[in-house]
Amino acid sequence: MTRYDITPGARAVLVVQDQIRRAACEVHGASTVETHLEGLPFITRTDIDDPLAGIRAAVAARNVANAEIRRYAEQARGAARTWDEIAEALGIRAADFEELPAILAFLLIAENRPLPFRESFHRLDAWWRCESCGKRVRDHGPFDGHPANNETGHDRLCRRHAADIAASRIEEV
Repeated sequence: MTRYDITPGARAVLVVQDQIRRAACEVHGASTVETHLEGLPFITRTDIDDPLAGIRAAVAARNVANAEIRRYAEQARGAARTWDEIAEALGIRAADFEELPAILAFLLIAENRPLPFRESFHRLDAWWRCESCGKRVRDHGPFDGHPANNETGHDRLCRRHAADIAASRIEEV
């Protein structure tokens, strides 16, 4: 890697920043301007002339990103990925928090979903489609160690859910 190479993560940030700037111009009426970096008059940076348009575009990007995080987390659960694996993908590490990463990942995903108005108490759940049985599963989170208590909605013959339950029984021994 030369000193001008950037990491894939840094490249992704630049792509998203460019898309937000474009949305500010195309949707919210801003125009692009070139500004010189302080102390480096020979280097310019592309910016926009209306920061409020940038805020509006960034808020839209944030809302889309939150929805996509939830959607991909639900797909991951459907594909038999664990809440620990999702926590790792979200950048949640045990050393950074007192709570378990799996619980924090679940709370992040479940909290962003509006609750149905008919519920009189605050219950957190995530929903995803099981790739094994094709059913929509209600996930109550990684709070209880037994999969039969954590997930409802699997087909009664679901191989993935049966394997999770069997593995849980082995761990209990």
